[in-house]
Formats: sequence, C-alpha cells, structure tokens
Amino acid sequence: MEKERYLNRLIDVIHVLRKSETDLARKHLQAYESNHTVNLRKMFQLYKFIKINEIRDYDKLKKRISPDSTDDSFNKLIRRTIERVQESLIVYVNIRRKGSYSDIFRVKFFLRKQLMQAQILMGRGLSVRSLGLYTSILRNAKKFELYDVVLEALYYKQLIQTNSVGSKYFEDIEREIEYYE
Repeated sequence: MEKERYLNRLIDVIHVLRKSETDLARKHLQAYESNHTVNLRKMFQLYKFIKINEIRDYDKLKKRISPDSTDDSFNKLIRRTIERVQESLIVYVNIRRKGSYSDIFRVKFFLRKQLMQAQILMGRGLSVRSLGLYTSILRNAKKFELYDVVLEALYYKQLIQTNSVGSKYFEDIEREIEYYE
C-alpha cells in the first residue's frame, strides 16, 4: 500500500479536474516534451493511462510505463506528474475561466502573482519596475480590501524606498503599515 500512496494522490487530482482543466493539464504535460525528455513523455503516458484508460493498478502502470525502474524511481515520476498537473491548475487560462472561481479569488490570485513578480524583479536589480508593481498592487488590494496583500506590498515598498531614497519615505510607509495592521 505504501508504494501506491502517490499514485492514489495522482488519481485523486486527475479525477477532480473539470473537462477544460483536463485538456489544459494534458497540454501542459505535453508542452515540455522533446527527444531529450523521456521522463516527460512518461508523465504524459501515466496521466493518459489513468485518465483515458482508467488504469489504477500500480503494478500494471509501472509495467506499461517504466518496467525497468525501481519503485522509488516510479514514485518520483508519479510525484513529478502530480506537481505538473497541479501546476496546470494555476495557469492563466484556468484562473480566468468564467464560473470557475469567484472574482475576489481571481483578484487575490493575480495580486499574489504580481507580488512574486515584483520580488523577482527587485532581486534582479529592477527596483523602479518593482516599485511600480507594488504601487499598482497596493491600489488594487486596497480597492478589494485585501489587507494581507496590502501589508506585504507595503513592507517591500518600504524596503525599496529605504534603500533607494533613504529614510525620507520610511516614516510615511511605517504609518501606513501601522494603520493596516
């Protein structure tokens, strides 16, 4: 049973996908295929055997997809497939699909995504660009009363401005942080 633990997780994830999500998960698994990515083809085969052929037996799947691998290797393949299928759930197309998620969920998702983008830009030395993103994030987060996002953006904005223009804006942002805490 232990060896089937990850397989059961993958089966659960695959079977809760909506039709449109299923198509996108399939495309997502195929998007990275090439002649040099045998494991990615195996991930797609695993997905296909579970979704289309409805094979749920660990040993049968292992025999069909990766007969020479150990249980540990096959479980790694299953875990990577789970990650890739779950990753497909947060692709822009799935999040924007009407009726899938509430408006507030979508807004919060995209603001969180922008927070990560701004952090990456900041880490790569594009402070001005990340500062602009934080300003935009703050405007939208306040509009939708997403105060956890407001605070996170304020902390980063304070960090950038303190490093770039000194303590001039530190006190103003500090007061705003105290207000939202």
